[in-house]
Amino acid sequence: MDRRQTLLARQLGRRIVELRTEAGLTQEELAWNIDKSKGYISRIESGQRLPSLELVDRLALELKVEPRDLLTFPDAGTVHAAIDLVRRQGPLAAERLLVAAKIRRPATSTGPTEIGILRAAEPKRPKPRR
Repeated sequence: MDRRQTLLARQLGRRIVELRTEAGLTQEELAWNIDKSKGYISRIESGQRLPSLELVDRLALELKVEPRDLLTFPDAGTVHAAIDLVRRQGPLAAERLLVAAKIRRPATSTGPTEIGILRAAEPKRPKPRR
């Protein structure tokens, strides 16, 4: 591996450890569930091995995250931290962020009533006194 791949392998390994721990899995359980050895998972987590895209997809499925979440490094800056925050808080947090930024959802998103539900669930602000 060249220097850049080595850095990526280390970051990815640390991220897998974070998400695996968050999911409550041991290395052995994760390895068993994706049909790999514990040693192989250990080498990935220590940054000695860079997994294939196919394995990243299988790891993400097992860790119940999106593949992009394995390549999001919250300590790498505010954008990565914000992406991870949305991941942890879920779709409603993402929807609130889009509403706050006044960005329209793609047509493939869930139904139009979702924004109404979000607004109804938000705490009511007191009306300003005159």
